[in-house]
Amino acid sequence: SSIGGFSNEELLSIRLSGHRDEPFHEAFLAAAERRDPLGAKVRDFLAMLEGRISESATDIHESVESHMMACAAEEARVTGQVISIADFRRKHERKQQA
Repeated sequence: SSIGGFSNEELLSIRLSGHRDEPFHEAFLAAAERRDPLGAKVRDFLAMLEGRISESATDIHESVESHMMACAAEEARVTGQVISIADFRRKHERKQQA
């Protein structure tokens, strides 16, 4: 499924383009400098977040999913472990219910 308008492959490309110790958000910001279609897509997304574009191509569910993926990626970076998005989501849904 698309997250924040980005495919899993695009998000992986962004993640892998950064340094291993670099937080995902820094790799995402650096991807805006790319001179390819993915870089343009990142720039458009950032413009939408900054209010320079009034409409988002994503709905609230995609936005929440995007944040979940970014948090899971950061946990994976910090712990050095592979994080299942489904397990990450279940863990944090249980915390909200408690």
